[in-house]
Amino acid sequence: PLDLLGDWSPPVDSDDIPEEVRQRAQAVQASMAQDETETEIPDDIERIVAEREEARCNRNWAVADQLRDQALELGWQIVDTPDGPQVEKREEPGA
Repeated sequence: PLDLLGDWSPPVDSDDIPEEVRQRAQAVQASMAQDETETEIPDDIERIVAEREEARCNRNWAVADQLRDQALELGWQIVDTPDGPQVEKREEPGA
């Protein structure tokens, strides 16, 4: 669903977005921008990372775990850090 939006970013000054969600979204965007300079992250992986962050913000741990596993099967590892998720290309998908 998010890929239908095209190039999209959340509103920066919206009072409707909880501060924790805004900070996590900004961290995800920064992480993806940093990682893209090394290895371009496919759109489907970006979607998975965004959906996983939304699930984590909603404390839906089962969905977050499923999305992490889905990324692993596609050859990408999501590493949670204090600054938000980091996405790393794995040598062997599903390993």
